[in-house]
Amino acid sequence: MPQKDPCQKQACEIQKCLQVNNYMESKCEAVIREMRKCCARYPRGRSICCSGFEKEEREREKLKTFRKARSLQGHTTRHTKKYNVVPTDGLLNRL
Repeated sequence: MPQKDPCQKQACEIQKCLQVNNYMESKCEAVIREMRKCCARYPRGRSICCSGFEKEEREREKLKTFRKARSLQGHTTRHTKKYNVVPTDGLLNRL
């Protein structure tokens, strides 16, 4: 007999909350938070109900890594930007 999904109760609570609140996620933050807590208690892949949250977390980590790499790249090149100076009405413009 297959095991019951450990986070199914929280997933059902999210669905109920969303239906009652016309699918406004902001009204269901507490039940979504409970779902995230449940998903964090189990290893990845243990709960099919958590698969969307796990995917979201992986994408968030990728974005975080990407932003960090960009900021480091920007940090090394920030001081080497070249400026083209063009006099315009006595003002210098950066191109």
